[in-house]
Amino acid sequence: MSPSNSCLNEDVWTVVRFATFTRLLSLFLQLYGYQIFCHPTATQVPPVLLNLARDKGYRVADAESPTPIWCQWQIPFLYSYIPDVYWDVGFLRYFQWKQIPNFILALPVAILGFIASYMYIMANPVFCMYLGLGDRGKDRKTHGFCNPRVFVYIVHSSILLLIGIFCMHVQVLTRFLASSSPVLYWISAHLLFQYEPLLQDEKLFRPDQIQWQRDHKPGLSFAGLWRNNPVVYLLMHWQTCSIYTQCILGYFISYCFFRSGSAL
Repeated sequence: MSPSNSCLNEDVWTVVRFATFTRLLSLFLQLYGYQIFCHPTATQVPPVLLNLARDKGYRVADAESPTPIWCQWQIPFLYSYIPDVYWDVGFLRYFQWKQIPNFILALPVAILGFIASYMYIMANPVFCMYLGLGDRGKDRKTHGFCNPRVFVYIVHSSILLLIGIFCMHVQVLTRFLASSSPVLYWISAHLLFQYEPLLQDEKLFRPDQIQWQRDHKPGLSFAGLWRNNPVVYLLMHWQTCSIYTQCILGYFISYCFFRSGSAL
């Protein structure tokens, strides 16, 4: 067995062990919820909790209360019941006229996600057609975003994107993808380096320039940061940037300020 195949098998087993652990943990939580709500033992619930549950329409684990409907299901999963009843989450449920502003809010990240999937499939059509199985399409010497090793991340990101659009509250799509997959950042960097002329000048970010920056230790001055930070360099030359750069950086910066302001 070659060293590369050995490393691949080790990575696969690591993923399998992690996935098994998370599934077992999820199953344990489901069993705990089933035991608490379907076979409750509590006979006295504090009045504060009862009043809160009555005002919010919640159910408490009370032995005197009627058994929840989901306890009678063939597969009594608590988490399948909660989003359906309390959050109104389901397939195409969010496709309403009043939700158009939320779809507009999620549009940029959705576009980046679809661009990532499209560009990767176009760069590796045979490899994607065989779902990354076997050696078909792996002989291509592609680097960066279109490398065959990125395939699993593209599949993961695409599934999350479709679930977020069709089955979730779409306004959470941005943080849902941003916190679950690196593809959003990879495709943004890929588009910047592919379509931004200012980043094509390799002299700006050569290793000797970066070493010069480290040796001189300019601190927090922008005059020194641009030497080894392409983003800062682009912001300092905003007016000469391409429309792709202005859209991508403008989106991330504006969203950062928007989320920071809404959290205050």
